[in-house]
Amino acid sequence: MKKIQTIIIVSLVILLQGCVNGLEQNTMITVNKNIIEENQPYEYILVKETDKARFYSNIKLRGESGISITRNSKVVETDVMKGISQNCGYTLSDLLETRIIPSEILTFKEVWVFKDEKSEMKDKTTALGITMKQLPNNGGVDIFIGGDCPTKIKSIVFGK
Repeated sequence: MKKIQTIIIVSLVILLQGCVNGLEQNTMITVNKNIIEENQPYEYILVKETDKARFYSNIKLRGESGISITRNSKVVETDVMKGISQNCGYTLSDLLETRIIPSEILTFKEVWVFKDEKSEMKDKTTALGITMKQLPNNGGVDIFIGGDCPTKIKSIVFGK
């Protein structure tokens, strides 16, 4: 009888652990899916695990290093930098890297990385998600800038 009770308790613990791990995974999938949809520059990744908790932080840069589509249009590059300068104070000389995000036709998504001494990142950089959407009939480009300047590291913690 005691053996059956032990088996039942162990089974319940395993079942509950599976539910908690599933909830954690689903939560992180949803969070990162929203980041992708909003073209935020950083994804959450597991950064630390203890016997009591798992810690995820938004420190993984999205995209692959590449040449910005704005290199084909000085006007668009100037407009993007004008928005960045007004919101964050960065200049083109602060730009360290552009990263390309796969996107739909007539929409271009990139991540621009700037040097920033106020950033919470170890390398003292801040990244911004840049979305450029071509309007029909050569009607211009809508530009959206996402992210915080300077970068603030945010964490999500799951207890075990």
